[in-house]
Amino acid sequence: MDKRLSIEDLGSLKMVHETMVRLGLPNLSSETLTAVGKQERDDFKKAIVRIANNEDGMNEHRSYIQSVTSLLSGAVMGALTALGYANVSRECLITLGKECGMEFREKLSGATRNDFESVQWIQKKMTDYGAGTSEYKNIQNQTASNQQRPVQHNSQANKTNVAQHREPSSQQPYTQARPSNNTNQSSARDYQQASQRTNEASSTKQASKQSSQSNSEREFFTMTFYGGKSALCFNATEKDGEHSINLDGGNKKPNQPEGGRAIDWSDKIVFGFSAEELIQLAWVLMGISKGCKFSGHGPLHDKSFQFELQAKGFFCSVSAKDKSPRAVPLSFSAAARLMFLVSRQIQKNYPNMSVTEVLTMLKMMAVPAQKVANG
Repeated sequence: MDKRLSIEDLGSLKMVHETMVRLGLPNLSSETLTAVGKQERDDFKKAIVRIANNEDGMNEHRSYIQSVTSLLSGAVMGALTALGYANVSRECLITLGKECGMEFREKLSGATRNDFESVQWIQKKMTDYGAGTSEYKNIQNQTASNQQRPVQHNSQANKTNVAQHREPSSQQPYTQARPSNNTNQSSARDYQQASQRTNEASSTKQASKQSSQSNSEREFFTMTFYGGKSALCFNATEKDGEHSINLDGGNKKPNQPEGGRAIDWSDKIVFGFSAEELIQLAWVLMGISKGCKFSGHGPLHDKSFQFELQAKGFFCSVSAKDKSPRAVPLSFSAAARLMFLVSRQIQKNYPNMSVTEVLTMLKMMAVPAQKVANG
């Protein structure tokens, strides 16, 4: 029986860090964790405990952790440095992340693409939160001042200057203010490239302020499927740079009304997928394979997982020695939700490929795999 985590178990930065990595939560440095702990106090640890104990049915605690940490990545800090904000405190970024982290990342992505409105939005937020004044703002003011200087008597020059005065280019001030530091430019480019892969999901979730997770950084989440007697919870994970999925299988607690969803997670079966197994699971979800079965997992090599295509959907079960199987039927629509999670976890292992490219590759590689299976 797995021991339930308590807040006392998170007494050191090392334990907090290790637990977050195990749960597939953001991998933060000790300095960042210290800043988070100082500002959020026990609220952050309580959220980790509830996630670890499967008490996060609506993903509210993962959403909270995601908002707190959404602006604490090196890519975000590098992009801000490129915009002239070299020493923004983590406390400021935590506060901003909780209020508007997803929108901030979207605007920051626009700023790295020389979108002047995005630059102005970032500058206003940074000023409102006491992060100082960007060097860009000073240079823009200087540029505007220069534009007001007396124009030359040459008629063609006058026309050019008047046009510039009436309709200043939205790109020019930002371009002129671009830092010469190659490192800052590289950080901005890195952030831009990372953001381009995620703008579509971010813009969709921007419609709701209560949207829990951003697109590129909606990296960590869980989904639970319920059956008559059991429930299966699929959790996005990351360990040593490899993204995968862990599965928790639990039985429903006795003596609850029909349709009740109280699960005894203290007696759960935990099953982790390897990178190859995740691909085989994707093949079944895509209708390429009829089923897959994995066994020999866990310290005692006694855990197994089975997933099969059936007439009305899929059948999924996980089992372990001396424990009853935890089985749940999945409708095709429920399986589609699971496929969203599986495909994006596979794609995270190949960041230079889009999800579409990953799915295309999966289809291509399924052909030789089927030939081998069929002899």
